[in-house]
Amino acid sequence: MIPEKKTCSKCKKKKLVSNFPKDTTKKDGYHSSCKKCLSSRRKGNTTAINRKCKYGLTQEQFDLRFAAQYKCCAACGTTETHRWCIDHDHKCCPKAVTCGNCVRGILCYSCNIILGHCNEDKDALLNLVHYLEEYGS
Repeated sequence: MIPEKKTCSKCKKKKLVSNFPKDTTKKDGYHSSCKKCLSSRRKGNTTAINRKCKYGLTQEQFDLRFAAQYKCCAACGTTETHRWCIDHDHKCCPKAVTCGNCVRGILCYSCNIILGHCNEDKDALLNLVHYLEEYGS
C-alpha cells in the first residue's frame, strides 16, 4: 500500500508523496528526500539545508551567530578554513541531529575534529596543553 504522506529525510516536513520523486529501489517506491530538497542540493545549497536539518539554524541565524563571534573560530580565532562546523553539546544531543538548543558556537574544521577526538573531555585537553608545555611545541 502506498502512503499518502511521507516525511522528507532532509527538511523533516510531512508532505504528499507527489512531492517525492519515484524510486523503485525504495520499499515505498519514493525517494527519501522531497523534490524541493533534492533540487536545492543539486543547486549547491547542501550546507544551508544540512544546517537547518541538523541544527535548526537558517542561513540568516548562522550568519548572525558567526558575526557575533567576529566571523572567526570560537575556539582558536582563525578566519582561515576550508570548512566551518557548528559545535553542539553532545551530552544534550549525542546523535547527528540536534534539538537546536545545545548549539555552542561555530568552529573551524580543525578545532571541531580536536573536540571530537578527545570526546569533549576538558581533562584530556588540559593534559595535552601540559604535554606541550613540558615537551615544547
